Amino acid sequence: SHINHVLEATGDVLVCGLGMGYYITQIVAKPDVNSVTIIEKDIEVIQAYNQLIESNPEAFSNNKVYIIHGDMFEEIPKLDKSFKFNYAYLDIWLDMCFDEISSDFEKLNDVGGINSTKVGFWGMEKFVYNHFIRYQHECGADEMLELIKEELCNDFGEVMEWCYKPSIELFIQLDVGN
Repeated sequence: SHINHVLEATGDVLVCGLGMGYYITQIVAKPDVNSVTIIEKDIEVIQAYNQLIESNPEAFSNNKVYIIHGDMFEEIPKLDKSFKFNYAYLDIWLDMCFDEISSDFEKLNDVGGINSTKVGFWGMEKFVYNHFIRYQHECGADEMLELIKEELCNDFGEVMEWCYKPSIELFIQLDVGN
């Protein structure tokens, strides 16, 4: 579920929610990622990740990772607004409840939004997949791409324009619905 997000991570990346650290270890290894700013609410998760960093100094010797302990709704407004991230990845939810994710995006917009060219979130692929299944027999691939793009942008903002196409093209190639 992280593949599109790993591929899109370039330049300066913001990550909200450290999780098990898999996503971070993948993007830190990319030469085209300059920095990774992480906002994590749970201090125990940060401590566990710091142990991973300490146990694998070769992978983290490039000093790309900066961890902020706090809640993303409180910490994002504190970030320097003159600095724009190339990509932001949000992974703070325990399940893929799109109503909750959409409502959290509204909260983020209320506090000034995320200053990023592109934003992705954990579960986005399931959102795209669900819409793919719904539209696959009603319209062609190009029209489907536009419908899903419109729904993603309506629910989560214009920064979502990029994300639908790679996932849908993959579903079409796999012919998931048949």
